[in-house]
Amino acid sequence: MFFGVNFQEIEIHERWIKASCSVIGQTENMYKCCERDCSNCSTCTNGLEPRCDSLNLTIGESQFCCNGYHCCKTCCDTCHSCRNSCSGSKKNRRCHSVCSAHKCNCRCCGSSPNVRCNLSCSKCFKPNVAFLCNTTKDNFEVRTNYQIECKKDENCVRSLFDDYHQDDLHLRYINPDNIDQSVEYFEYTVWKMVLLGCMSAAAAGSIIFMLVGLYSYFSNRNGYTKL
Repeated sequence: MFFGVNFQEIEIHERWIKASCSVIGQTENMYKCCERDCSNCSTCTNGLEPRCDSLNLTIGESQFCCNGYHCCKTCCDTCHSCRNSCSGSKKNRRCHSVCSAHKCNCRCCGSSPNVRCNLSCSKCFKPNVAFLCNTTKDNFEVRTNYQIECKKDENCVRSLFDDYHQDDLHLRYINPDNIDQSVEYFEYTVWKMVLLGCMSAAAAGSIIFMLVGLYSYFSNRNGYTKL
């Protein structure tokens, strides 16, 4: 849990290079992305439509095609698992069963030997913002980038470019192992650091408790041996 909650922030904050960066370019990086819709689970008529993997559609085109065997529906049984939950001291100990249901024995219960799909191709985007940076520690110049995946969402592209106008200045962290990778400057997230402090205190308490127990055990053992 410690690493899942805090490690990425600590890694970036302590090891990555802090820099003052100016936006020097924006690129949409449009590419073709295609999707297959086989949800109707109908079966192709042999020989009348091409295989989906043989098509090379352009952006904006769509065509029905055949995509081989496809499981359209999965059926599952409902299974139950139980465990005993006990509370109270030895004299007043009470136990009861706690049961939960989950899916099991799943299998395909509806399929097509050669499913008919609609293949459509659209414009997708992976926009990039380029920065020219000066590191705050050694004051050397470096170029870096920030890129996100927007898929078909053009509003995502506009939102990114609205956040990073040409010549805007931003504080960023640059990955020393890959200078093309950078993130916006941030301070530690308060709740994560509070959680880290609590977990560290609990771990320290557990270690101290264990050491005291071991010391007591060996002290008593040594005392018994001398007698």
